[in-house]
Amino acid sequence: MKGLFFWQRLLLAVVAIATSALLLNVATDVTTLWYTAWLAPAPLLLFAYYGRFWEAWLVLFLSFSLGSASYILFYQNLLQSHLLWITLLSSAAFAFFLMLTCWICRNYARWWMVFILPLVWVSCEFMQARLTGLGTLGDLAYTQIGFLPMLQIAYLTGIWGVSFMVVLLSNAIVFSIFMMNKPGGRFLCWLLPLLVVLSSLVFGMARISQPQLQDHVHVGLIVLPHDQRNLPVAQKIQRYGELVKRLNRDPVQVAVMPEQTLTLNDHNWVEGLAGFSAIAKRYKTNLILGVDRHYRARKMRKEVWFINAQGQLAGVYDKNAYLPKALSRYHEGNRLLVLNKPSGLWGVALCSDMDFQDVARRYSRSGVGLMFVLGRDSNLHDAYIETGGDIFRGVENDFAVVRVAQGGLVTVSDDRGRILSLEKVRQKESTLLRVYVRLGRGKSVYADAGDWFAYVCLVLSLLFLFRYLSLELPKNK
Repeated sequence: MKGLFFWQRLLLAVVAIATSALLLNVATDVTTLWYTAWLAPAPLLLFAYYGRFWEAWLVLFLSFSLGSASYILFYQNLLQSHLLWITLLSSAAFAFFLMLTCWICRNYARWWMVFILPLVWVSCEFMQARLTGLGTLGDLAYTQIGFLPMLQIAYLTGIWGVSFMVVLLSNAIVFSIFMMNKPGGRFLCWLLPLLVVLSSLVFGMARISQPQLQDHVHVGLIVLPHDQRNLPVAQKIQRYGELVKRLNRDPVQVAVMPEQTLTLNDHNWVEGLAGFSAIAKRYKTNLILGVDRHYRARKMRKEVWFINAQGQLAGVYDKNAYLPKALSRYHEGNRLLVLNKPSGLWGVALCSDMDFQDVARRYSRSGVGLMFVLGRDSNLHDAYIETGGDIFRGVENDFAVVRVAQGGLVTVSDDRGRILSLEKVRQKESTLLRVYVRLGRGKSVYADAGDWFAYVCLVLSLLFLFRYLSLELPKNK
């Protein structure tokens, strides 16, 4: 590649970026072609192994920046905030460390180095999640939502193990091509990665086949049509009362409504609480609903109210995790809401709480087997991204997830990541859904051990880079 003319290298760079973007694009929601993501890094890695250092770095940087933009642009006004610059800087660092790793591997060409790039990739994703304020949003592992056997490794390692496997297989293909004319170990650089991936799939199939708990909950889900979201409080209460009545023709144990079911202030919050308490008491149904509380002299709050079947406000959850821009306007809570019910322990969360693993892990450590996640989606693509995060948190922490969102999707998944129900929210009529959900056990290796796999990847990556950057290049290079 170094002997090609500039315009030829430019054309190859454009082809590499476009091919990777296309393969990733068709794997970004919960219903499409997950296997295309296994090949998506390959064109970029070919450029990295055979191209000039800074040209290859630029290709990687542009690819990662465009990929990140496709996720963050769903959040309002991010282009006008510091978050865009943080994303660009993290993409630049991500590309640099990957390119540095490829440069070392192609100069020393040892078969076992096929495992180094996946280690560095996971380390970069982990540091991005910790430093950018975006959590795990946009991680490569989310492309595997539709591939249940691979998804199960998250029970042990969290999301990081899935990213490792995807990059390992893609890198094994490219590195095997690179090592084709190198002495020694060229078969091992594809055989051992293949065995590692197959082992993780065997574990996944074994976990999927394990029997589930018999405890289940009959859940009702309610979303108003788009043109009724901004009704006055009294009319909204009346409308939701009618829908709970319809839902209870086949009685449910809990009726769940989305984030921002009500928007209340200092003057009308009593009216809102009294209205929904009356609905719960009249139909003897537990209610879970999202409430935006606006205060005159304090930050706003995003809350989840749990109103029991006796009409009492039995619990309030204050959203724990926000994307950086929202922190200036909203109060950040730090407590969980765990509901002890005959079927088991329930937990509640709001939308982007599930982009951050800490909230879900704390719930799992409390023994929660069923999570109710209330959301508000901008569009269907946004809904698929957020739904993928919720499903992943369920597998990582061994709990079922019920997600209800304005403007997007209503989804129910079990503790193995199986989608039990997925329905698009209707725009011109109310969305009503009843579903039986089996609880998970609420305990997992990942929940107890935390990000152990990511830390192992980070330590091994640093040791490798320090070791080989301190050596002289082989004389034949």
